[in-house]
Amino acid sequence: MLYQHAKELLNVLAKLKALNEKIKNKRILQNDFEKHQQEYYERVINAKIKIITNAIEEVKRVSKRKADELSEYTARLKQELNKQELEKAIITAEQLVDVCFALKESMPKQQHYRFALNVQLPEAIKHELLADLEEIKKCFANQCYRSCVIMAGRMLETALHRKYYEITGNDLLEKAPGIGLGNLVARLAELKVKLDPAIMQQIHLINQVRIFSVHKKRQPFKPSKEQTLAIILYTLDIIKKLFEK
Repeated sequence: MLYQHAKELLNVLAKLKALNEKIKNKRILQNDFEKHQQEYYERVINAKIKIITNAIEEVKRVSKRKADELSEYTARLKQELNKQELEKAIITAEQLVDVCFALKESMPKQQHYRFALNVQLPEAIKHELLADLEEIKKCFANQCYRSCVIMAGRMLETALHRKYYEITGNDLLEKAPGIGLGNLVARLAELKVKLDPAIMQQIHLINQVRIFSVHKKRQPFKPSKEQTLAIILYTLDIIKKLFEK
């Protein structure tokens, strides 16, 4: 993954250099499209540098020497970009690519989890749930654990609302849009819908992440990888049991 980011960084730097040369050789002023292109390339470059910089601590666990090289090259790259020395920046980016390629095989392989909803979902919410699940997969792969939990909460909410509608014919999304997950579970319990007793603990964790993500706190709740994995798998299990025939 790091190697891919480094290659993309090098590619965009080359595009920015070519665009700058094109603008410089023109006899007319730079147009808005070219200006937006420049800004886009610069944003991508900064984002890729940030990704590589953030990975240095992880790389250090595998190779301190390679981590030091990444630190050196990213620092040099920032200086060259600040001075608008794109030719030098491209050479530095090529060195970054070489380091990342050398790391590619030595970095520990990330364990892949196959999250799936192996159940016949109601057509009314099928597309929405599957889209949310794809988002969860991407977030989990990129270690965005709070986002994973928020999306799991959204999936759970969608499924519980649908189940309530199927039983009662009442759409709480219209009649009570602000109803919380806990109250929704309580209403389903009154209708004799069997839910795992641990669901309230799940909802508590989801709400903790939602609250701390929306409201600024001194110590935001940050779920670990293990907590996030448990929440995702538990959510999928609940949804599966809700719609099993």
